[in-house]
Amino acid sequence: MQLVSRDRLKPGMQVAEDIVDAQGRLILPRGTNLEKKHFKALAMWGISSVSVEGDTGEEEDEGAEKLSPEEMETARGKMRELFTLNLEMQNHALVSFLMEECAQTIALSTRKGKRKQGLKLLLVSDDDEHVEIPPPESASALLDRVQSVGTLPGVYMRLMEVIAHPHSSAADIGHVISGDPGLTVRLLKLVNSSFYGLPSRVDTVSQAVTIVGTAQLSDLALATSVIQMFHQVLGKMIDMEAFWRHCISTGVLARRLALERCEPNVERLFVAGLLHDVGRLIMFKECPSLLGRAINEAKRKKQPLFVVEGEILGFTHALVGAALLKRWNLPEVLSRATRGHHKPQSGSNFCAESAMVHVADFIANARLMGTTGTPVIPALSVEAWNLLGISTGAIPRLMENIDCQIEDVMNSVLVRD
Repeated sequence: MQLVSRDRLKPGMQVAEDIVDAQGRLILPRGTNLEKKHFKALAMWGISSVSVEGDTGEEEDEGAEKLSPEEMETARGKMRELFTLNLEMQNHALVSFLMEECAQTIALSTRKGKRKQGLKLLLVSDDDEHVEIPPPESASALLDRVQSVGTLPGVYMRLMEVIAHPHSSAADIGHVISGDPGLTVRLLKLVNSSFYGLPSRVDTVSQAVTIVGTAQLSDLALATSVIQMFHQVLGKMIDMEAFWRHCISTGVLARRLALERCEPNVERLFVAGLLHDVGRLIMFKECPSLLGRAINEAKRKKQPLFVVEGEILGFTHALVGAALLKRWNLPEVLSRATRGHHKPQSGSNFCAESAMVHVADFIANARLMGTTGTPVIPALSVEAWNLLGISTGAIPRLMENIDCQIEDVMNSVLVRD
């Protein structure tokens, strides 16, 4: 038996173990002789690798076993620098699993000559360090400066009005969304991706409403609308693809954690994860020099960026993001999860939603999935992990096909110049 990546599968290979999706639904049974028609189905369901019978001549882990002990030792040294705030917890099952994954990623990236994605923000130069720019007095005061992102897109507001009407139908909701062709395309691409893994194609928004659900589709509409909004506002100030890769990864991972816990609306957790760092976008827009100084200082001190934000501005991006979501009159769970995603155990913020976003953010940072500027991986809250009640044996399963889903979401909702 051998594990073969989807792009290396060939007709005639025999499936060695049942292929199931993230919810445990059977896709192909053990013993199936693969045909070309199966490959498209595997891609649609987000299956990235398959166990097949016999010696295929393929290497089990693409490049991992080729790494020399010297390469891995060098990579582990770099990994430990990133995990400096988590080294005391390196025996924790989740931390140890991710540390080894991170080291392998660094080693393979180093060999391929890839550089870690970073932000393109022009940081404060040494000549400008003496210039003092008064920070706003509070997160609320910072938001008072913002004009272009003060309100949500009109299509989302109309959508919420229709959903709130007691006699609205799937066709009514579809009509509102269809009025925005860009939103329609993004939602249908997302619903037809491995993010959902539906057995048949969805061609209309009203179909999507019926299959996915009204609340769930409105959450997806919110997520894609916010991404478009900030792309227009910030332009090329920062590497938006790296930023949104981290946020989308956090959203997909939070959704996966919610599925594991059998939460009723997993899309709400996707949105909570996607929006958790939205406050930092406000900071990039309204006080880029101060945030640039914070990024430089965090690198120098090897501290999480949110800690240095608090020292320089007196508040963090988590507070800004929570205040913004409140101004938008979004569900309170979103603002609470945003506010508490670094410290989910503090006071009333210690809730399952904050804990899921916190753990998802930790995993996304540890797996080097994009970046929003922090130079080290913030410490994992063991209390948050324990609150989720997820067994350590589930950790490898949580990571299955996650990269494929993230890529599909990126391709569905991200604006690429």
